[in-house]
Amino acid sequence: NICEEKDIDIHYVYEEKLTSISEYLLFERECRYKRNLYGAHLDEIHIQFQGRSSRFYASRGQQKFLLFLMKIYQIECITKQWGAVLVLIDDFITDLDPRRYKKIVALLSQLGTQLIYTTPYNKKDAPASYYAPPETDYIELPG
Repeated sequence: NICEEKDIDIHYVYEEKLTSISEYLLFERECRYKRNLYGAHLDEIHIQFQGRSSRFYASRGQQKFLLFLMKIYQIECITKQWGAVLVLIDDFITDLDPRRYKKIVALLSQLGTQLIYTTPYNKKDAPASYYAPPETDYIELPG
């Protein structure tokens, strides 16, 4: 089991395929509004967490944790199909409690990909509850 969280349901919500008439009407509306009104960028993912909509009932840390689980699964799928990938993650420590942070780091380190992530902490100032796997190389930027 990828996580200890229970009762997670994910539903992908998308618009139905357009007919030729609706495509023409949509094209006119898109020209009028000067933006795309149809497509995958407007689809939604509804996540039920412990029987409730995560959008309204999950904490920010829980939402971020669920997002990372989905991203990890996506990385696994891409790696299986095309081989190892480079994963870049910016400042992912924020909003995660130490338990979830450790779980995410452990899962990310098991992916067999090159992983680069940023954090607001340098090696010596990081809270004891946050850790990086022993094979982690640190690059500290000035500023």
